[in-house]
Amino acid sequence: MENLLRLQKSVVRVDTSENANMIKYMPKEQRQKLDPNIQVVSSDYVTELRKNKTISIPTRIDIGDILVLHPFVPNKYVLIQNLIDETYGTLYSCISGIARCLGATMIEWSKSVSILGERTLDGEGKLQIGPYAQLTANAHSNDMVSHQSEESKKNFFITDGVLSLEEKKEDYVRACQKAEEYGLADHNDIKELLEGRNPNNKRQILTKEVTLHMISQINNSFDAAFTLTSLGEVFSIGASVKDIIKKCQDIEYKYVIHFEEILPLDSISKIEPPSE
Repeated sequence: MENLLRLQKSVVRVDTSENANMIKYMPKEQRQKLDPNIQVVSSDYVTELRKNKTISIPTRIDIGDILVLHPFVPNKYVLIQNLIDETYGTLYSCISGIARCLGATMIEWSKSVSILGERTLDGEGKLQIGPYAQLTANAHSNDMVSHQSEESKKNFFITDGVLSLEEKKEDYVRACQKAEEYGLADHNDIKELLEGRNPNNKRQILTKEVTLHMISQINNSFDAAFTLTSLGEVFSIGASVKDIIKKCQDIEYKYVIHFEEILPLDSISKIEPPSE
């Protein structure tokens, strides 16, 4: 039995035992409305699944929840409503760790979310992406608009003493390993960052901008989850989750990594120009 206790798909719907079994006997035309990347399991199955230490799942899971495989952490599932924030936090931890290993003195990062469209189902239950409809405050009609939200932060790093060349090489190896671990080693900006801070190179970059777009990673999961609405009479979805998964979004994470010493603005203002 324990060999069968695993999650086989990237999107998992937690439901009653009745509904989890019902899907096996649904007419073919109904089953085909669901994305092939969806697995439906019972809450009892999830309880048994917790015994499998190789899979990480949220502490509390209720009937009706949708779990999604984390884009960058193997065998970790998160609630679909937390996917964007979980991805944001994981990527920051990864990029920050790489930056520290490469000797960064400051990192600025920002998240920008753009709504590109809205998911709908056609008469045959097939997924479509149309314009995003936002009801305006001063009109009783739908405006097709693209909304965007942004947030940004920065952190400073302090190096304790001067590292030897051997220590820099060891840290560089750790940075490469972390990029490999998160599947980012082949990303162009990450490759340029690692090459630009290779301790074997005489000339090294002082500032590097890294931009990551999560269009496919996030939207593939949301696409799959949204097809559950085609069988709404069986798989009911809460209003807040439905609102999240119906939006087709471009999530951009931008990191500006500085390797030169950064002086605070108030210190810069106190610097006197050299006397003639």
